[in-house]
Amino acid sequence: MNRAIPPLFLFLSALVSCEKEPTNPEEMIARRVIVNPYDGIDFQTASRVKAITHEHIFRQSHVKYAYDRGIRYFACVNYLPACPSYPLSGWSYEYEDYVSPSDLTLAKFTYTGSIPSFVDKNGNEINTDDLVQLPNAEHAFYSNTGNLHFNVLGSLFGECTNGNRTGSEWSESALGMKKNKWYSNHPKWDIKDINRQYLDESNQLFKGKVFGTINHTSNRHYVTKMLDECPEVFKAVEIVNQGSTETIWKHYQEMWDELLSENRRVWGVSVIDWQHAGPDGKPCLGACNVLLINDYEGQSNLRKSEMGLDAYIAGCFIPSGLADNDVVDFVVTSTSAKLQVTGLPSRMVVVTNRGKKEYKGTNEIEYTYGWKDTYVRFEAWYRDEEGTLKDYLFTNPIFIEYADE
Repeated sequence: MNRAIPPLFLFLSALVSCEKEPTNPEEMIARRVIVNPYDGIDFQTASRVKAITHEHIFRQSHVKYAYDRGIRYFACVNYLPACPSYPLSGWSYEYEDYVSPSDLTLAKFTYTGSIPSFVDKNGNEINTDDLVQLPNAEHAFYSNTGNLHFNVLGSLFGECTNGNRTGSEWSESALGMKKNKWYSNHPKWDIKDINRQYLDESNQLFKGKVFGTINHTSNRHYVTKMLDECPEVFKAVEIVNQGSTETIWKHYQEMWDELLSENRRVWGVSVIDWQHAGPDGKPCLGACNVLLINDYEGQSNLRKSEMGLDAYIAGCFIPSGLADNDVVDFVVTSTSAKLQVTGLPSRMVVVTNRGKKEYKGTNEIEYTYGWKDTYVRFEAWYRDEEGTLKDYLFTNPIFIEYADE
C-alpha cells in the first residue's frame, strides 16, 4: 500500500539531501545579507538579565519564587485588569465579574494587597523597589480565538494602579475580556482594536516601543493573522510554556519553524505561565528569557527597563529554562554560525527552513549555511542520566537574505 510521506518527516529529513552549489558561489556570498539579532553583543562582557514575559504573579510568595530563580527583570502578568503588575509596590482595585461559571450574576469584587520587602533564599533582605519592572498584562477570553491569549510588554493598556485604570481608552471589548471570562457573550478579537489600543503612545511607558507575545499557540489561523496584521505589536510566540507537557512544547516549536519558514521574522519566548506544578504533576522546571545587554550596569532602573524592552524587541535574548547554562560565544559570519555553550548538553540541534540536525557529545557546533537556507537557529538540551530535563536554551533565529544583483 502506498502511503503519503508526512510533511513533518520531510521537514526533518531535508538536511540529509545534497544541495547543488550555484555556478557563482563567490558572488552569492558577496550578495548575502545576514540579519543577526545578537549583532553588536560581546558575549564575554554583556550583562545577562533573567527576565519573564508570561508569569502570573499576584502575591509576595510569587515574587519571591521568581527572585530566587534569578529573575531580576519583572514584566509580571495577570488577566485584565492586570493587578498587580506595575509597579510591584502594592495594589488595590475593584471591578465587576461574574460570581461563578454557573451563576452569571454580576458582582463587585475588591482585591487589595501589598508586596513589601522580603528575604531571598539566603536570608538577605530584598526590596522590590530595586527590581527592574515593566508594565504587562495578559489579554484573553476572545470568543473566536480559543485558548490563544497575548501579552504586550511596555503597554499600560489594561493596567490598574492604586485602583485607577490607566491608558487613554478602554474599549468595550477590552472590558468584556474580564467581565465575560466565563465564556458567555465574549467579544471577538478585533485587529483594529489591537492596533489602536497598543500603538497609542499614550498607553506606552516608552513611546513607540511595545513587545507583544502570542501565548500557548494552539490556533494557527489567528497566530498568523496577529503576526501579519499587527506586526508593530506582535514580535514573538511562545516556544515553551511550562503549564503544558514537552509534547506540546514540541508542537509550539514546530509552529515557530513553520512561521519562520514562511519568511516571518518572529522571536521565541520561554515561559512558566503559572508557577504551580505542570499537567504531569511534576514541578515546573523554571523558565526565563536571558536578555543580553551591553553597558547595562550603572544605569537607572527606568533606563534598565527601557534597555530590556529594546532587547526583547530586537530578539537579543536567549529563551531558557533555569538558565544555569549559558552561551559562551555565538559567532556569526557571512558563511556560517558557530555556537558554544557551557556544560555538556545531552544534545544540540541546528534548525533551518530545510530541516534539522542533532549533535551529541559536544558543547560546540558550527553550521555552514546552505544556499537555500533562509534562517538558522540553535538549541541545547540538558538531561541527567535518567533522562530528566534539567535545563535548555535556544538562540533566536538569524535570517539569511540576498541583495539584488
